Amino acid sequence: MKHILILIADYGFGHHSAANAISEALQETYGGNCVVEIVNPLDDKRAPAFLRKEQANYNRIVREMPDLYKLGYQVSDSPAASNLIESAVTLLLFTLLRDIVRQHQPDVIVCTYPIYPAILSANIRYGETSYSSYNGRNRPWCSSQLVVLSEDGSLPGAQSSSFQYGDRGWPGS
Repeated sequence: MKHILILIADYGFGHHSAANAISEALQETYGGNCVVEIVNPLDDKRAPAFLRKEQANYNRIVREMPDLYKLGYQVSDSPAASNLIESAVTLLLFTLLRDIVRQHQPDVIVCTYPIYPAILSANIRYGETSYSSYNGRNRPWCSSQLVVLSEDGSLPGAQSSSFQYGDRGWPGS
C-alpha cells in the first residue's frame, strides 16, 4: 500500500480544491492500494502565528484590497523577492515540515503550495530528512502541479509534468 501525503496551504481555495481532486482521483483509481492524507502545515500550532493568521485574511485582502494584493503578487513574482521569500519561509518552516514528513512517513509527497518543495529539498540537502528511511527509496516526488496518473502509473496527455516515484512499482509493489 502506498502512502501519499498532500501538503496544502489555505490561501484561497485553489490549493485545497486541487488536493481534494488529487485525493479523490487516487482513491477512485487505486482504492485500497493507497492511503491519502491532506495536511496543512500552516494549521500546526508550531507554524509562525503570522502565517497561520495570514491564511484567514487572504480572501478578505483579495476582495477588499485588490490593488495591494496585485502589488504583493507582482513583487513576490520577481526572482529576487521570490528567492528572499522562499529563503525566509524555509527558515520558518524547516523543522515543522521535517517533523510532518517523519510523522506521516509518505511514499509520495504532493505539494499544492509552491513553497513547500523548496523546504523539503532543504531538509534533504541538510540531512534532516532521509526519505529512504521511510520508503526504501532516495527519490521522493514533490510537485506544485496537478498530476494525473493512469491505472498503470503512467502520465497521460499534456497535463503531465516531471514525475518520478522510486522503482515505478505502483501500485502494490
